[in-house]
Amino acid sequence: MILVTNEFKLFSNPRKFACYAGVSPFENSSGTSLRGKARVSHYANKRMKKLFHLGAMAAICKDGELAHYYQRKVKEPGARRRKK
Repeated sequence: MILVTNEFKLFSNPRKFACYAGVSPFENSSGTSLRGKARVSHYANKRMKKLFHLGAMAAICKDGELAHYYQRKVKEPGARRRKK
């Protein structure tokens, strides 16, 4: 990440970096109407997104604070379930 972002100097705020990395979904809206669910831009840096995903998966597999947070969120009512 440090190399790709030139030591994070390429982005003026965290939101722009989140959009670039493909972890910030956007709603497809026009005025007050919403069309479909929020999606990540297809222009996102796929390699950066993959690195974030792999890091998150490694963090929840290891017993620790992030794994406990993940388990708590999965058990909440209304949590999205992944299709198998």
